[in-house]
Amino acid sequence: MHFTIKEFAIVILAKSNNPTILNVDFLKINEICPKEFVAIEESILCTPAISKIEFKNNISVLVDTDRIMFNNKNVKTLNNDFTLPDIAINYLRTLPHVKYAALGINFTGHFENLDSYNIREFLLRKFFNERAWGKVDAPNSSLTLNFTFERNNVKFNITLGQGSIVEKDSPKKDVLFVR
Repeated sequence: MHFTIKEFAIVILAKSNNPTILNVDFLKINEICPKEFVAIEESILCTPAISKIEFKNNISVLVDTDRIMFNNKNVKTLNNDFTLPDIAINYLRTLPHVKYAALGINFTGHFENLDSYNIREFLLRKFFNERAWGKVDAPNSSLTLNFTFERNNVKFNITLGQGSIVEKDSPKKDVLFVR
């Protein structure tokens, strides 16, 4: 089984954030993001309520009055790339006076090379006790499990489920998605 991360995001909650400061010059002059990043001009949004910049390498920065989100949708570079955490750290160091409240690290990925029956059977065998729950007998339904737990004052939310991916010029693939 091979695990692929499709999207990775760092979300920081902040009080009284100022979205209007976000622009390409601000990010580059303050060395928040690498100078070689090229913004997609038509995607730039800057208003008093929300600002967003998307770069050609699929990294984006969004700022609103309550949060900052750094996102990477670039599957090809994501798995061994630490650019996004560096950008987030540089942003926080540039604006240390903002009242930051929480940090979230979110990802979406999947395990490949499984068929839908194997995914369903794996989830049922691993997480359901037939004696306690009875037999789950709905072969045409999909199965999704949500787990929420706290450890060392950190809250974790994990979702596992059956899914499919259809990529350009490729047949449909059944996957076990994780987010």
